[in-house]
This record gives sequence, C-alpha cells and structure tokens, in this order.
Amino acid sequence: MLFKRKYISVVIFSCLIIAVVFISTIAGYSLYIQWKEDSLALAYRKSIFEITGQIFRDRILISNVRARIPSSGPMAGLPMLEGEIKNTTDKTISSVLLEVSFVKKNGKVLYKDRVYPLDENDGRQHAYISGTKTTGALLKPQGYLEFRHLMRNCPQEVLDHLSVKENFARSAGEDRIVLEYKIKGIRTI
Repeated sequence: MLFKRKYISVVIFSCLIIAVVFISTIAGYSLYIQWKEDSLALAYRKSIFEITGQIFRDRILISNVRARIPSSGPMAGLPMLEGEIKNTTDKTISSVLLEVSFVKKNGKVLYKDRVYPLDENDGRQHAYISGTKTTGALLKPQGYLEFRHLMRNCPQEVLDHLSVKENFARSAGEDRIVLEYKIKGIRTI
C-alpha cells in the first residue's frame, strides 16, 4: 500500500483544495478575458465617437446657444441651456455630445457640463433632464431641432450672472463670463 490509511483523508482533502484553486483560477481568468474584451470594445467605440465628432464637427451647426433661468413653466427658476442644432451632412446623426463651459475672462472655468442634444440617455443623464422638443432621437440629413438642458450643480457665480445678464458675451470688465461650447463626439447611422 502506497499510502497509510490515516493519510488518505489528508490526500483527498489536499486534492479537493487543489481542484478548487484550479477551477477558481480558470473561472477568474475567463472573467478577466471577458472584462478586458468589453473594456477594449468600449474604448474603441469611444474613440470612434470622438473621431467622428472631429470629422463632422464643421458640418453640424450649433446656433442660438444661450443660458437662462425661465420665469414660468415646469423648469421655472432653474438654469437652462437652450440652442439649435442642424445636420448639414448626408448622414443620419444618432448622437451628438456637446461640451459646454462657462469661462471667466482670466480663463478660469466656472462650470463645465456634457450635453447630449439628441437626448441619448447612455446612462449619463436622465431623459427628463435633457429633453428635446422633438419626438425622435435621430437627426436626419438637413434636419434641425431645438434642444434644452437643465444645468445641474451650477455655481452661484454663474447663477447670479444668469439672473442679471441675458447675454454673457456683453458683460464687460473682470467679471465677464463667456459661454463656450464645442462638439466632442458624434455617432452616425
């Protein structure tokens, strides 16, 4: 007999532990590979989104962008960003990402937000908060729509200017606050 009878339980227990560790390692490695594939796919989609934004940036027209505090309606008293977007390309646009910021004359950024004018949820913001005045979430070639976005966590300095000034660019002196926006990403169909 190769093993003594009293050591058989130790050998069986050790084999079970080795089998559990081996199976756990295989399962962990499999989960890691799946996570790595998902994260690489997400990074790829994000880079395509940003590159498409750079390509089509000049042909997506953003106009009449302004910040205000409505005095009536369901959003009364809340800071809102409103504007218009027009698709001058021959592609249907399913998502546009705008980066909006309020900047002082000295370059200090007071407020920065990301806005999806086509109301793409994407887990970043709720449809109620960034709603469009249209029924669809696609911007057809030569299409146009108006958008509005609730500015959350807006600093008091910007709120004060919104309540006093109708147009940021006309404010003079050191307290001048400028509304800046640029397209950061686009998804086409």
